[in-house]
Amino acid sequence: MNMRSFGSIIKKIRLEKSMSKERLSEGICSFERLTNIEDGTEVPDLFLMKQLCDRLFMTVDEVLYLYESQKTDTKKWLAMMNYFFKTMQYEKLKEICDEIEKTQSQLTGLERQLFLYYQGQVHIHLSKEFEAALECFRQALSQSYQKNSSAPTDMELIILNGLGYIYYALGDLEKSDYFFDKSLHLFFTSRRINFRPEVIRIFYVTALVNIERQKYREAADMVNLGISWCRKKMSLYLLHELLYLKGMILEDVGKLDEAVYFVELAERINEIETNDKLLDFNVN
Repeated sequence: MNMRSFGSIIKKIRLEKSMSKERLSEGICSFERLTNIEDGTEVPDLFLMKQLCDRLFMTVDEVLYLYESQKTDTKKWLAMMNYFFKTMQYEKLKEICDEIEKTQSQLTGLERQLFLYYQGQVHIHLSKEFEAALECFRQALSQSYQKNSSAPTDMELIILNGLGYIYYALGDLEKSDYFFDKSLHLFFTSRRINFRPEVIRIFYVTALVNIERQKYREAADMVNLGISWCRKKMSLYLLHELLYLKGMILEDVGKLDEAVYFVELAERINEIETNDKLLDFNVN
């Protein structure tokens, strides 16, 4: 355990027990010293740690256990953030981001990258604060990205592509095109073979922006690549969204019958993804 983390756990327990700093520090240490301990600017010795724990009706071992549990909880929170993002429950995603932000100093580099990415998505989808989202994505990318790397991670590709979307929203088409092209170039030239299904997002987002810019041929290429990738990975992730985009493109270019087919197919895929009745059966 990083002993500077001891103070944050003590503070959390104190607040949960509705105990003031004055009450906890009384007869043990000064109010100012307790403040420094809780802020992590002072590391208490073992004797002082035991006194504070006794006042909170805790043992030092119990506090150490809570610290380890908190680290496990962080991984659970990150998994929940991924779920809420995929299911577009952005209000719930924001709640978790706000909670994790209080203790983000305890995150590893890759955990912080994920947190910043999801925090940026909250800025995009809830408040349309694209400048704030841009800062989150920049910080997220800096956690691991090496400019000359030929083997980008899944998240690096997704973040680079996301920067393309943010710059498009900010009206900087030159930078937008740069980051879209960068993410796609790295995907196709990477020495890596196995990407997670989530990387399909780079095709979806690029297609979405191309449709808005009425670049239908480029959008169609991205949609077809995304659908092909879904089939290759046997994944439904973003498949119904890609099929819906394909219907939109066909409608915009006047191919109405084909557009209806793909929109209806998208709706059927969506029903498969969301219909709980598919799991509701009994075998006697």
